Amino acid sequence: MVSVEPCWIILGAVILGGIFGLFQIPVWQGCVTVGIIVGRMLLTWGQGVVIGWVNRLYVMSRFALQGGLTSDDPGTLLAELRRLPPLVGTDKEVLRLMVGLFSLLVTCMYLFGRWRFRIRPRPFGPLLIYEVSPVSRLLACGLGAINGYLIIHSLAPFLLPQTETVVKVPSGQLISLLDRNLIPILIGFALITIVIGLQASGQSED
Repeated sequence: MVSVEPCWIILGAVILGGIFGLFQIPVWQGCVTVGIIVGRMLLTWGQGVVIGWVNRLYVMSRFALQGGLTSDDPGTLLAELRRLPPLVGTDKEVLRLMVGLFSLLVTCMYLFGRWRFRIRPRPFGPLLIYEVSPVSRLLACGLGAINGYLIIHSLAPFLLPQTETVVKVPSGQLISLLDRNLIPILIGFALITIVIGLQASGQSED
């Protein structure tokens, strides 16, 4: 069994996030950050509400497909459907739903940022890159690195306890390390946000 140090997992996520951000603009990465924060709130406090609504909608959709109010005995049909096992009931089903919802939310926020704040790319060999200032590119890189950290911080408590592979990850150490470094990461995010605001205000004055 291969043992992986927590610091390498965190470093890998930060590097990948920074590389991704290097080819973006800061506002797109800011939208991703918003998606991560909202997704983490759902993971932490909204599980019961989300699972309850998913199971309720599942029952109602089956009720409608089987005739709904036009069936011979709607009350009996609805009572039978409510006695069925819920769509999301086991720990694995909850894990898949919440991680999928988190990923969908982050992706949608990124796509929203791309749609709302469009800039024209230019060809760079086989790639398309965006003409932004070096400062903006560095800010996007920094935000991307922070987003990588926040994603690992959000998902590690949910994914790693379920992991049973040939790769051994000391999840307790990883989560503790992530928690210890969260405040400096948030301070870094606040500083980058301030720099972006100052840069934007300087451009508007010009």
